Amino acid sequence: MKPIYVLIPAYQPDARMVQLVKALSYPVVVVDDGSGEAYDRLFEEAEAAGAAVLRYRPNKGKGEAIKTGLRHIAAEGKAAGVITADADGQHTPEDIEKVAAAMRDHPDAFVIGGRDFSQMPPRSRVGNTITRFFFRVVTGLHISDTQTGLRGMPESLFQKLLETEGSRYEYEINVLIALKKWGTEYLEIPIKTIYIGKNESSHFHPLRDGLRVFSRVIRYALSSLGCTLVDYVLYTVLNLLHVPVSISYIAAKGASSILNYVCNSKLVFKRGITAKSVVLFALLVLFGMGVGSVSVKALTGWGLGKILSKLIVDIVLFFFNYFMQKYVVFPKKKSKAKN
Repeated sequence: MKPIYVLIPAYQPDARMVQLVKALSYPVVVVDDGSGEAYDRLFEEAEAAGAAVLRYRPNKGKGEAIKTGLRHIAAEGKAAGVITADADGQHTPEDIEKVAAAMRDHPDAFVIGGRDFSQMPPRSRVGNTITRFFFRVVTGLHISDTQTGLRGMPESLFQKLLETEGSRYEYEINVLIALKKWGTEYLEIPIKTIYIGKNESSHFHPLRDGLRVFSRVIRYALSSLGCTLVDYVLYTVLNLLHVPVSISYIAAKGASSILNYVCNSKLVFKRGITAKSVVLFALLVLFGMGVGSVSVKALTGWGLGKILSKLIVDIVLFFFNYFMQKYVVFPKKKSKAKN
């Protein structure tokens, strides 16, 4: 039976990284994410304790460190799966064993070590709560701890994990978002909530890295907001001119959609303008126009105001359009399989 590996991405660690390596009974791979010469001694101690240590300069981010470790482990072809653990002492050998046990019981599942939010320092609790809220809105997946670094990943996902976008903290959230698309079973098991002091050692910055984590969704929201402003101004003007509601909706939506396509293709999904995406986007817009026009007319017929009716319909279409654009109109280019 293939063993489970433990992968530790490390940036400017302390002695707790070495202590963790010594306490583990699993094959360990440590990735020095450009920590600098001042930390060479600690990585040498980890190597002396039995870990395979991979190094590069300069710092590239946690996501790239995880991918570097995964490439190394996948190339060896000896692992049944990989458990990622942080180097700062937040993950105990006992909790790593709990994740390993869950992986053995569910060999094709993605295992998540979930912490107790009530035991987190305010800085971390607020960041995790906000991230969890947006994650659930965007994906519909009920994962309580989206920022935990303790995760069990089966060998069957190695190639998909290596192809997932992101080089820093956004990589970990991108992996969770992809679980639904992959159709991968996931389970979350409780682990200890350990913070040293007030988590000063963490390299995660809630505002900066939080924006990076949901950068695409934020760009999409800003693009939609700007185009919606154009949409609403035109819609209001047409209503003031006593143009029928259905025609007002279609005219306003058509004008704002052209602007929306350009913004989304170039700034949000960064796939560029192509004939195929133009056609697919136009079909999506026409579908939205049809559904939106009928829905607005129905809601106003039930007594709701014209603006409120449009707002309700547009909120629903916002999330529908995001997923259709991400996976159908502007899909990620598939990498060519390597022989």
